[in-house]
Amino acid sequence: MQLRFTILLPEDWTPEQAWAVQDCLDERLVQIQTAITQLDLFGADFDDPLPF
Repeated sequence: MQLRFTILLPEDWTPEQAWAVQDCLDERLVQIQTAITQLDLFGADFDDPLPF
């Protein structure tokens, strides 16, 4: 499920400034999705007791 939201930018921003914000947010989203995917690699076994 993907949630969507809106960020209101100042009206005096140039299109280039708005796109720069979009690019930064897109890059951050990819980083977050990658981190979540890496956490999923542990699966259900993550809470297993330690072997010592």
